[in-house]
Amino acid sequence: MRTENPKQISIVNKGKELFWKYGIRRVSIEEICREAGVSKMTFYKYFKNKNSLVIYIFENLSKDQIKVYREFWESDIPMEEKVQRTIRMKLDSTDHVSMDLVLDIYKSGDQELQDYFNQRTQEMLDIVRYDYREAQDKGLLRQDFSIDFIMYLMNHLGEMISDEKLTSLYSDSSSLLRDLLEFFYYGIMPKSNNKVS
Repeated sequence: MRTENPKQISIVNKGKELFWKYGIRRVSIEEICREAGVSKMTFYKYFKNKNSLVIYIFENLSKDQIKVYREFWESDIPMEEKVQRTIRMKLDSTDHVSMDLVLDIYKSGDQELQDYFNQRTQEMLDIVRYDYREAQDKGLLRQDFSIDFIMYLMNHLGEMISDEKLTSLYSDSSSLLRDLLEFFYYGIMPKSNNKVS
């Protein structure tokens, strides 16, 4: 649930800012409190621990993203634009995100966070699977690929993002995600719409 309490808002905003810059593991509750101008007692009034703050932040981001996704997916815009907006939404969500945060999301070693991120990823994949199957049935996406294959690729983008050999080729996570998603996009569009000759 969202809140209007200024102290909690400050904790959430500063927590997000620090996580995006340094990742989850490197940021301490003390640092969040110092940056937010609140005491540790105030922090614990709203959050059980650092993980509960991380989950709170990502829960709200996830709800916002699903709402935006549903709005454009259910609109009358062409399929090509829907896929482009999906990619743009994903890229926008990674703006100013450090590689440390990306790696913490996919390789945190913290079972609670891993379970949470896996659950969120699966929920989004289920939504997209349904929409893509429906679009494929209408001939709006390539029909020679199985939906399970497309979902497999989507699900493993996270693993690719955390692959050290691949990440070493990029200076930032946004460039890596852009290449992965554009490669994905041009692969799933019907051949007549595919701009790659």
